[in-house]
Amino acid sequence: MVDESIDISTMKHLIFYVTYIECGCVKTSYLGIVNIGDSGAANAYGDGECATQCMTIDKLVNKVAAYFSKSSKRLAQLMEIEMEHDYTKLKLQRIQDTRWLSRGGAFSKFCECLELVAELFKRSGKLQLYNKLKTLKNMYVLHFLADVLQVMSSLNQKFQEKLIDITMVGPLCRETIVKLNQYYISDEIDLNGNPIDGRSYPHILDGGSKDGFLHALRASIKGDAYRTMQLIRSEDGSDLQGAVQFQISFTSTLIAAIRQRLQDIGILSKMQVLALVNLPILVKENK
Repeated sequence: MVDESIDISTMKHLIFYVTYIECGCVKTSYLGIVNIGDSGAANAYGDGECATQCMTIDKLVNKVAAYFSKSSKRLAQLMEIEMEHDYTKLKLQRIQDTRWLSRGGAFSKFCECLELVAELFKRSGKLQLYNKLKTLKNMYVLHFLADVLQVMSSLNQKFQEKLIDITMVGPLCRETIVKLNQYYISDEIDLNGNPIDGRSYPHILDGGSKDGFLHALRASIKGDAYRTMQLIRSEDGSDLQGAVQFQISFTSTLIAAIRQRLQDIGILSKMQVLALVNLPILVKENK
C-alpha cells in the first residue's frame, strides 16, 4: 500500500507499507519512504506541447473558479443564471496539485456549467475569459480531459476498495488500457477525409466513453455553434486536428505510464494464493 505525505519543509514523499498474514493474524508493517519530487501539473502531464496545453487548461479552470469563489456577488450571479436556465446548482472546483485525479472532478463540473459561465462572462463584459471558453480547441480539450479522467477514476476507485484481490490488478489495468485505446486512439479516429457538416465545418469525430463528455460535446456542436454560443473555430479544421492530436498524445502517455508503474502486474496475476477467495475464513472476517 502507498500513501502520500508532505513534511514540514514541504518536500513530498511516498510512504510504503504492507499488510500481510502471519499465524492467522493480519499485520501491517512499514517498508520505507521515498522522495517523489515535483507532483505538480508539469510533472503530472509530462513534457512538451501536450503538457503546455494541459497546463493552459488547468490555469483557465482555476482562474474561472477563483473568479467566483472570491466574490459572493459573482457567485450569486452564477446561481441566478443557473436558476434562470433551470440548471442543477453546480459549484466550480479548483484543481488540487496534490491529488492528480481531482482534475477529473474539476473538469466535469466545469463542462457541466460551461455554457452558463460563458454567458455570464459575456453579460459582465469579461471578454478575455469569454473568448477563451468559446475557442473550439479549449472546449474540446476540456471535455476530453473530463472524459478520460473519469475512466482513470474508475480504476482508482477499484484500487481504493477495502478488500482488493491482488490477482485482479493485472486484468483491471489491461481492461483500462483497452478502453483508453478504444475510446481515444482507435483506428477509427482518422483526421484524413473527415466529413463536413451542413455549415462547412469538419464533424467532431466519434470517440470517448458512452454518454460521456465528448459524446455530449459532439451532440452540442453544429458548425460554429455550441448550443446557443458562437464558437471560435477554423473552417479548415486545423484547431480540431490539433485537439485530436493532443487527445492521442495524452492517451498514449497515460497508457505508457500505467504500464511503467505496474510492470509487475503479470506476476501479481499469477499469485492465486493471495486471491480473496483463497484467504482463510477467519482472516476474511478480521478484514
